[in-house]
Amino acid sequence: MYVLSFTEYLLALVPGAPDKLISVAVLTILFLMNILGAKQAAVLQTAMCAVMAAAIALFIAFGIPNIQPGYLDPPDFMTKGVTGVLMASAYLSFAAGGATYVINFSGEAKNPTRDIPFAIIVPTVGISIIYAVMGTIAAGVLPVADVANKSLALVAEAIMPHPVYVFFIVGGAMFALLTTLNASIGWMCRPFIQASKDGWLPSLFARVHPKFGTPVAVLLMFYILGLVPILLGLDISTVSSSTVILTAVVKIMLCFTAMRLPSVMPELWNKSKFHMGKGGLYFFCILGGAVATLQVVLLLVTSSAPELIGNVVILAVSVIYALIANRRVRMEISYEDCD
Repeated sequence: MYVLSFTEYLLALVPGAPDKLISVAVLTILFLMNILGAKQAAVLQTAMCAVMAAAIALFIAFGIPNIQPGYLDPPDFMTKGVTGVLMASAYLSFAAGGATYVINFSGEAKNPTRDIPFAIIVPTVGISIIYAVMGTIAAGVLPVADVANKSLALVAEAIMPHPVYVFFIVGGAMFALLTTLNASIGWMCRPFIQASKDGWLPSLFARVHPKFGTPVAVLLMFYILGLVPILLGLDISTVSSSTVILTAVVKIMLCFTAMRLPSVMPELWNKSKFHMGKGGLYFFCILGGAVATLQVVLLLVTSSAPELIGNVVILAVSVIYALIANRRVRMEISYEDCD
């Protein structure tokens, strides 16, 4: 999904460029960097994030003065009604939810009980506000009919001088996608390795390169999976819909599983900085699970028949595999008190 979006922005600058070749090349380069180790990927990530912040600030600075009067007036406001807003919230929650995966780096954090919650809560709130402002600009500068289902390139070109426009497309939109993809490659490896050690997956995926310390088999598998939608020429909306639906399903499971925290880890729960009564915990868990369930239902109802079947098949295969693998898993449940 990220690579296809990256290519879409690049084509706005270089029309007629070979889209599949570009997508494959970008995916290959980032995976190779992560195979060579996290240090190289982290240096690249830091540099791209600095440029990205400047580019997004420019988009907001040029965009706000150009928002047209009557932005909140019908028929161009809430064109799909409440249902459309709820569906949009599903995509926004996915886009702003990347910070939650920071928890996968808890083992490397110096003070995880302090740093991990901060790294999840503060950036998520800040990014949500930035996305809201950018979304307002994206839909408030040009007629909604012109920008619907289009990238930000259309609006950016209308409000920015050409050199600034090029900087935004490269440093803002394209770097935003690359940094997210680069981070995704890093954080998805750790739980996969642990799952292999616990017996859920073949032990091959738990092995790391003797020199670089990276799980080459895991990275290679995800690289191949990433190539499939590119080579098949799947539409980006199909890929993004499936990604959001299946991620929301995982959120549903996490919300209702979190209700067991007081009984599974009573001592740690009682002294947690986020401790609350069971009533409060149950309320927020049920609320979060209900919202995620509503998002899944709305996205499935509005999906095409192939998308609906594909999502159901992937989910069904995952559940069946988990039930079968559970018979051989001998997992030692453990946790550490880092205070």
